[in-house]
Amino acid sequence: MGPGTRIVVYGAAGGLGQIMAAWARHLGALVVGVVSRAESVERARAAGCNEAFVFDAATLADQVKEATQGHKADVVYDPIGRVTLEASRVSSTSWPSISMRPFASASSKTVGS
Repeated sequence: MGPGTRIVVYGAAGGLGQIMAAWARHLGALVVGVVSRAESVERARAAGCNEAFVFDAATLADQVKEATQGHKADVVYDPIGRVTLEASRVSSTSWPSISMRPFASASSKTVGS
């Protein structure tokens, strides 16, 4: 993580997401935040996200590509899990760069099953 790294942070307006966004931005990364509600977009930007979007699986990959000037994310921090997995995969340059801690939508047993 450093200058030029492109990272997508799910839950960017929540506690951990705000920490991740601020940390990544401090290290020079371009930070794309993903939130669950329109009211959270400004909070994510205030936390350090260069761009922030309300999650929509159908449009997220295109939004990330636009925000990263035609690239995909180098890193995806996805603490949500099952409902965001495919959008995370298509938003990333490489599958192994996705960090998942399935707190919100799935138990550890169901992710990857």
